[in-house]
Amino acid sequence: MSSLSKLEAFDIDGNSFSGTIPSSLFMIPSLDRLNLGRNHFSGPLEIGNISSQSNLQILYIGENNFDGPIPRSISKLVGLSELSLSFWNTRRSIVDFSIFLHLKSLESLDLSYLNTRSMVEFSLFSPLMSLGYLDLSGISLKFSSTLHLPSSLIEYLILTSCNISEFPTFLQNQTSLEYLDISANQIEGQVPEWLWRLPELGFVNISQNFFSGEVPMLPKSIIHFIGSDNQFSGEIPRAICELDSLDILVLSNNNFSGSIPRCFGNLPLSVLHLWNNSLSGIFPEESISASLRSLDVGHNWLLWMSDSAHFGPIRIQWASR
Repeated sequence: MSSLSKLEAFDIDGNSFSGTIPSSLFMIPSLDRLNLGRNHFSGPLEIGNISSQSNLQILYIGENNFDGPIPRSISKLVGLSELSLSFWNTRRSIVDFSIFLHLKSLESLDLSYLNTRSMVEFSLFSPLMSLGYLDLSGISLKFSSTLHLPSSLIEYLILTSCNISEFPTFLQNQTSLEYLDISANQIEGQVPEWLWRLPELGFVNISQNFFSGEVPMLPKSIIHFIGSDNQFSGEIPRAICELDSLDILVLSNNNFSGSIPRCFGNLPLSVLHLWNNSLSGIFPEESISASLRSLDVGHNWLLWMSDSAHFGPIRIQWASR
């Protein structure tokens, strides 16, 4: 491979390659895209003495079986705009996250599930002024109450299983935020109302936390809302029926009561999961829209009184209490 002096892109993502990666691959001066993700490469990664003149802009080596320390020489790849090192096994060692601060051109950074015991202050990443996509899932995070990031910075933020106990308030001014996943943390209380005033918000996953109270007033921009495995209560608000872009609604394993809104049938829902609540009454057949492909209303107190035998290509999970 090192003799291919004019190679610009090498992409073998999603195969079954194994073994180690030769360091000479990183020495090809013309290479600007290298995607080795989702394979079975293993061992420590030796990048070698990278030249500061490297043209590499995209480096995906996540979802492999690498172990050992993350090479500090990655900090020399100053032209990188996208970097993925996800599922790297650092053997529960401490990671020096400051090595990524040299990569000022980063627009996308995926460091999820590094298997490190490091506790990271989120403000460490604030100097990366071009960062629009950030995935730190599986890394223990802490947030300063005074943390303030430039507005319109982050578009996609994934912080699953980060031992977060308070809702990150720095998001208040992230007016470009489209995708937020803070599932599987320990956040309590109500979802802050300011979250739903973010104008571009389309995907929100707050499942597996300890949120309580009623379902918040979701914005018209919302497409996917996953709020399962919390402590929400009260009735499912009929205002959800005004969300004419809503595609996925998952509210399973909460404490909702009352009936299922009939007007759900007017929404473009493809997934409606309301499993394990305290919903009651007759299941409204009208709530099944033509676009619905997956319906789970099991473990409620519902009665089914429909004469219809066919709902089209839809998977129905029904297990009454």
